[in-house]
Amino acid sequence: MKRFLILLTLAAATLLSGRENPFMPSASLPEPEPVKAVEAPVEPEQPVAPATSQTVNFQQARFLFTEGNVRIESRDRLAKHFVIREPTRIILDFEAKTDFPTRKRALNVAPFSEIRMGTHPGYYRAVIELKRAADYTIEPSKYGYTLLLK
Repeated sequence: MKRFLILLTLAAATLLSGRENPFMPSASLPEPEPVKAVEAPVEPEQPVAPATSQTVNFQQARFLFTEGNVRIESRDRLAKHFVIREPTRIILDFEAKTDFPTRKRALNVAPFSEIRMGTHPGYYRAVIELKRAADYTIEPSKYGYTLLLK
């Protein structure tokens, strides 16, 4: 058995010594050409355009902002609405006995800039702040109300 292993080792060494090293390039192959660096043209950065729509989810209502209007989805009845000038803010009061912390979100849909919502005894209030003065109308819709700027 020992003789067999010795013969096998010698045969393997003889076979491997005649084999070309796979990790070294063959002398018969041409040298590869160096890689040339190519610079891609750099385009100037485009200014970020305002979003065309934005959705804000609060505990009691969802507001879907698009340019010039807001779809308000809520099960609660709109009790009162009015506008305050400088800065222009549209105030929406909804009837509900609820309690949650005041929240606010920045908006990136023209002409809206921010929405805030907080609770009061017997109702909650949504305040939509605008970047410019605007009149509005509110119409009932399937899931709540639609606020349209004029």
